[in-house]
Amino acid sequence: MRTYMKRALSIIVAAACLIAGGVAAFANANTARQNALNFIRNNVPAPTVSSVGGEWAVLALARGGVNVPAGYYDAYINRVRDVLRRNNGNLPGMRTEFARVVLALTALGVDVTNIDGHNLIAPLEDFSAVTTQGTNGAIFALLALDSNGWGNMEIRQQYINFLVGREIAGGGFALGANPTIPAADVTGMALTALAPYAAQTSVASVITRGLAVLENITLPTAEHAAWAVIARQRHGASVDATLAALLPLQQPDGSFRHTAQGGGNVQMATEQAALALIALNIDLFDMSDVPIRDLPELPPPPPRPNFGQGLWAFIVLVFNLIVEFFTILGGLFS
Repeated sequence: MRTYMKRALSIIVAAACLIAGGVAAFANANTARQNALNFIRNNVPAPTVSSVGGEWAVLALARGGVNVPAGYYDAYINRVRDVLRRNNGNLPGMRTEFARVVLALTALGVDVTNIDGHNLIAPLEDFSAVTTQGTNGAIFALLALDSNGWGNMEIRQQYINFLVGREIAGGGFALGANPTIPAADVTGMALTALAPYAAQTSVASVITRGLAVLENITLPTAEHAAWAVIARQRHGASVDATLAALLPLQQPDGSFRHTAQGGGNVQMATEQAALALIALNIDLFDMSDVPIRDLPELPPPPPRPNFGQGLWAFIVLVFNLIVEFFTILGGLFS
């Protein structure tokens, strides 16, 4: 009886320690999140259409509920509109550019199907073009389409099937056509994108194997750890180990080192880490609760200077001065 009581007590104590540890980890994560978001706000005063200092920063600040200066988001939206206007509705780069911009604009409540007549969802519904970018293209197209019910289920299912077919033998994902070793970041991204479809049998198996991979895989960078946190949290799995890999990389100014040894892009690492820490409190990529608003009319672009007309006026001016000079000169000698 005494042995049984001791064993029961030890189990209770161990459970209490685990709970207390988890609560402490989340408390630390909340502080880390706020510090990271403050760093992003202070270091990205004017976000542009870019993977760093652009959409991920906007997504983090918007989903993190950060108070930003007046006009901050509207200025970013207008930069996107200007890029679209100057490029006839296109965004420079790969189709992931469209996916990333859709995620940021959806977080701001913008109707991405009609931005000054441009539909940003249409390029993501071009399965052939998107999947030329491989696993990465399909992941972010699916995340963007699912962010607020954009597009149709048929194209979503194509991306789901594509990703299931890209799973590495034994579980997990990596970039490239036929990888053999899973990468924590790509595995986390894929599992995050597949989460809404866990009820599909083939997807459920992929998720089970992928989560097992993330439980044992090395997390060499802040970005790898961040996506492992996002994926495990979205699937309701423990994030204690992944947080233990991520949080020590934060620096006193709120930024995150790329690796424990330093190097890499601190801004990128911080944006990805912030997204992971936000995901502990909300479903980061489900933005169906964000109300969609109409955009005000974009002011017309400033008129371009007509250099041809200006040059002609200059030539006429010089000609008249020469004529006047010789007229005066002729008068002096007449």
